[in-house]
Amino acid sequence: MATIPLILEKVNLDRRMAKWLNMQNGDVGEPADFALLPDNTATVIGNPWGVGGELRMKGSNDGVNWFQLTKTDHVNPCMWAMNGMVLMLERPRFIRPEVTGGDGTTLLDVHIMFR
Repeated sequence: MATIPLILEKVNLDRRMAKWLNMQNGDVGEPADFALLPDNTATVIGNPWGVGGELRMKGSNDGVNWFQLTKTDHVNPCMWAMNGMVLMLERPRFIRPEVTGGDGTTLLDVHIMFR
C-alpha cells in the first residue's frame, strides 16, 4: 500500500482542485485539508478499473481515525466501481481516497473540486 501524494491547484479566487493520480489497489491518498472550503465534488476516472476495482472516500477530523463518507442522498456511501462524479455530504477537516479493490491493472485518478 502506497500513500499517493496530493497535488493542489488554485483554480480561481475561491476554488481549489485536489488530485491524486495513478492510484492502484491498496493505495491511499495523502489527506487534503480544506475545512474552510466546505463544498466539494469528487470525480473518479479509471484507466482501467481492472477486475473488482473500487474506490472509497474517507474523512477524518483528527487525521488518524478515518470514516466512510456519504453521498448527499444521506444513504449511499461515497464509493465508485466505475467512472463517475458525486457530491459528498459530510464536511470533515481531512478527506482522502482509498482504493479498496482491484487487480494489477487498476489505475485510478481522483479529482475533488473544493470551494
